[in-house]
Amino acid sequence: MEIIILTFKRLLSALPSLFGVLLITFILTHALPGDPAAYLAGPAATNEAIAEIRKELGLDKNILEQFILYVKNIAHGNFGSSWSTGRPVLQELFNRLPASLEMTFFGLLMSILVAIPLGVVSATHPGSWVDHAGRLITTAGVSLPYFVTGLILVFVFYYILGWFPAPMGRIPLFLSSPPYITGFFLIDSLLAGNIKLFLQCLHHVFLPSATLGIFALAPIARMTRASMLGVLSSDYIRTTRACAFPSWKILYIYAFQNAFLPVITTLGMVFSFLLGANVLVEKVFSWPGVGSFALEALVISDYAAVQGFVLTMGAMYVFINLFIDIMYGVFDPRIRMEA
Repeated sequence: MEIIILTFKRLLSALPSLFGVLLITFILTHALPGDPAAYLAGPAATNEAIAEIRKELGLDKNILEQFILYVKNIAHGNFGSSWSTGRPVLQELFNRLPASLEMTFFGLLMSILVAIPLGVVSATHPGSWVDHAGRLITTAGVSLPYFVTGLILVFVFYYILGWFPAPMGRIPLFLSSPPYITGFFLIDSLLAGNIKLFLQCLHHVFLPSATLGIFALAPIARMTRASMLGVLSSDYIRTTRACAFPSWKILYIYAFQNAFLPVITTLGMVFSFLLGANVLVEKVFSWPGVGSFALEALVISDYAAVQGFVLTMGAMYVFINLFIDIMYGVFDPRIRMEA
């Protein structure tokens, strides 16, 4: 019951943020250079033809009327149509978002599997070779831009070693996509019982996900180490040691459970950042996600597509923070009592 009340309160508090996302999305996309009506009309179009297209798009109205119309369309699930593809923006986002989320989730999972154990071991053995190695790894992970890391991984593991396939999308060209169930190829291929396709999908998603995972490694490992060091030096941990509790119980039940709250915050921030960072990574690996779709739309001032992308990313960011707040209540009963 306390979790339900906390969730309801956080949902109410998220409404102003969602409206702010709507407003900022509208303002930013209308600040883009270029005239979309002139682009659609073509270079040989007359002024009358351009004016007619502006009227059809609603660009002849004042800015307030355009915003009201924009909010009404969003409320009805109408994100407009993409000028570059000719299909509804919502359909494009629905088809491409699973590809971006699959790469991002897998990259975050890879970084968690390495960063959290690395942070815990570094905190329990400060000054050791493991601690110094962890610092070296995390520093190297953020020393290069993520798309440069992707190019290096492609050069080493595809061009030189040949361990991974060419950066040409989610699956080989000679294979068909799995039956659409969730849009996540790894999950859909398993649900279809096609192990061969699953291995191929895993082979293709590994390098782009590793690119994101390497960049996410540093903040997660550093936060885990700092949080664990703070908890391990607290009075109640010293009391448990004085009571001769087992070391594994002190570390993983008493210490890590309390140290995990700041790590949850970091995971949410990192995941939100990776959603935006995958734009250039998708271009490097020819990944058919929403990032590459938005980048192509931005080049040609495709208002509807850019608005849809920014609005979707902003809404996901709001709901990620909402999920983090709820997880706080799950891990810390004091937050549920305050709610």
